[in-house]
Amino acid sequence: MTLSYTHSPLLPSDTYIDKEEGDPYNRSKIAIFVSIILITMDTRRQNKIARLIQKEMSEIFRLQTQQLRGVLVSVTIVRVTSDLSKAYLYLSIFPSDRANEILEYIKENASNYRYELGQRTGKQLRIIPEMEYHIDDSLDYLERIDALLEQ
Repeated sequence: MTLSYTHSPLLPSDTYIDKEEGDPYNRSKIAIFVSIILITMDTRRQNKIARLIQKEMSEIFRLQTQQLRGVLVSVTIVRVTSDLSKAYLYLSIFPSDRANEILEYIKENASNYRYELGQRTGKQLRIIPEMEYHIDDSLDYLERIDALLEQ
């Protein structure tokens, strides 16, 4: 039985792995799995800010789209970077055939939306993150899958 020393930032500093028999405890696989979870897991503060932004931006878009008949913009997901400087907003836009047009309008007026968000959350956030808008096309994707399954 040959043991070899391995050093990895994912494994404890004194981990020995059996080269002939393999790693009976799958330490390397467990460490990689844990590191993936830690990378994708948001902090409590990030989640709190994401929920706040989602709630306030949904209300801003709701008030704005009341004037436009037949248009609905909803914020489905908000992801905030670890330094809290940038937020990625995924929007579900109805009707989906005008989604690109409406998204371009939203991107052109991004500074106005950021200002409005700052006015609403001034007491809760010191710095309002930059917002990047993307289309959430998961509902369209589900419709396509349903249509294919029905055929």
